[in-house]
Amino acid sequence: MEVQFVDRILICSDCHGEFIFTAGEQLFFHDKQFKNDPKRCKPCKSRRSGLAAGANATGPAAAGLSRTETRT
Repeated sequence: MEVQFVDRILICSDCHGEFIFTAGEQLFFHDKQFKNDPKRCKPCKSRRSGLAAGANATGPAAAGLSRTETRT
């Protein structure tokens, strides 16, 4: 049986704004067997992950240095 997904409107738990949980994102969640819908919109999620990364960051990125991509 094939599962059909349609875009759904959800409410962000941080900013209380509406955001769209797209059919493609739902398919991804289904494929990864995630049980819960996302709680936060993308801006709030990135802001939250940025704060978490800054709180316990180590290494060159924490020192303000960026990585340089090289080909071998």
